[in-house]
Amino acid sequence: MQTFIEFVEDVEWQNLNAIKVDFNSVDYVSIERYVFDIGGNKYRVIAVIIFIRGVFLIQFVEHMLNTVRLMLNRYNRKEKKLWKRKLLI
Repeated sequence: MQTFIEFVEDVEWQNLNAIKVDFNSVDYVSIERYVFDIGGNKYRVIAVIIFIRGVFLIQFVEHMLNTVRLMLNRYNRKEKKLWKRKLLI
């Protein structure tokens, strides 16, 4: 993650294609918002990039292990509810 921050401090991208040269996995998600998968999808960085002014603002960093845990917890809760329903039927 530190390497990513050091890299974006020195680069001046002009558009999405320029970003994709350096980060193949970047996705444009909404107005001025881009998602980077960093460290082999270990981290997800949501950033605001304003090309004209050269602004790069990290809006959100998510550790993917936490995301997987949340997804599993949601899945397990749903499965428990379904299992309880089956017992009641």
